[in-house]
Amino acid sequence: MASLFVMLKVARRAEKLAREHTDEIERGIRKVAKTVDERTGGKHSEKIGQAEAKAGALVARLGPKQPANAAPEPPPPEQPLQPS
Repeated sequence: MASLFVMLKVARRAEKLAREHTDEIERGIRKVAKTVDERTGGKHSEKIGQAEAKAGALVARLGPKQPANAAPEPPPPEQPLQPS
C-alpha cells in the first residue's frame, strides 16, 4: 500500500508541475519535433506532426486550470484585414 500512496503523491506533484510550466513543456515538444524531423530528413514529418499534436493535446489538458469562480478570459480582438 505504501508504494501506491507514493505513486499517487508523485502523480499529483507531476500534474502540479505540468500546470505551472505548460508553456515550457509546449516549447520543448515543438523543439524536439523540429529536431527529429530535421535529423530524419523530413521522411517522417507526418508521423512526427501527429505525435506532436497528441503530446500538445495532453499538455493542454493538464495545463493551467482556472478556479471555479474565475471569469473566462475574453477572446483576443480581431485584427482588421489590411489591403494588399
